[in-house]
Amino acid sequence: MILALRTDAAAANLTLLDEQGKVANESFDELGRQMARELPGRIAALLAQAGLALGDLSGVIFYAGPGSFTGLRIGAATANALAYGQQVPVVATRGDNWLSDGVARLQAGDTDRTALPFYGAEARVTQPRK
Repeated sequence: MILALRTDAAAANLTLLDEQGKVANESFDELGRQMARELPGRIAALLAQAGLALGDLSGVIFYAGPGSFTGLRIGAATANALAYGQQVPVVATRGDNWLSDGVARLQAGDTDRTALPFYGAEARVTQPRK
């Protein structure tokens, strides 16, 4: 099974796909500011609903952006940690066809080794006080 993560907004999109790219299970969860805390549990619940465990993953697809700076950082960290921990490939994709592009890359044996987010613009951060 392939796990796909999209965390570029307050709602996290988690999708389980078979090796051919057919959706087996999916969830859309409004996590907002609780994303870092809630995302691992939501992934475990999605796998459990399908009768699977982390060891059943064969790859991870990460939607790289553009989008929320914090959401993308959380998604990238989660995707990379899962891929590293399970010793499976991870790919980062963008655009409207991000899922099918990710499946195609995994089928071709491609891996990013580390999925990096694409923010689409410079981060808007508060200037330090003098």
